[in-house]
Amino acid sequence: ILGMSLMLSPLYAAPAAFEATYTVSTKGLNMGETNVQLSYQGSQYTYQKNTKANGVAALLSGDTLTERSTGQTSDKNLSPQQYTQQHKSKRKNKRDSFEFTNATQISGTYNDTPYQLAVPAGTLDAAVMELYLMDDLATGKPLQYQVASKGKLQAYHFRRLGTETIEVPAGKYTCEKV
Repeated sequence: ILGMSLMLSPLYAAPAAFEATYTVSTKGLNMGETNVQLSYQGSQYTYQKNTKANGVAALLSGDTLTERSTGQTSDKNLSPQQYTQQHKSKRKNKRDSFEFTNATQISGTYNDTPYQLAVPAGTLDAAVMELYLMDDLATGKPLQYQVASKGKLQAYHFRRLGTETIEVPAGKYTCEKV
């Protein structure tokens, strides 16, 4: 991923609420599962992803990854207010948690170390960036985002690499590679 650009575009329309579960398997063995859910309550949204290793992978690593973004919806935009990511395994427990204290300031803690971060207006968290990416792919907008993560500001610039068709038990899908 190549980072640069300060431009952000508002969502064309806030995505509809959804829930999806993805399973990773190899050679018939279930290695892990991710549950993703976007929900709304009034003008508030919650986007949460829970990933955990299963089977042999769980015995070896015990990995779990939880990511949660909450914020406001207005004028078809999702504006993050709070973000938490926790990655646990048998050997580590890493946590990044922050809140936007205003449009250009973040206050948070990464691995028990507090931080303050000045950011440009329109900065996203890593979870909600995925929703912006989906919308921008569909509407042809530039794939450029400013993202707060682990006490730092990171610029993301994705490139469109064409399309490919994938086949899964649910059917065939044409996907855009980035």
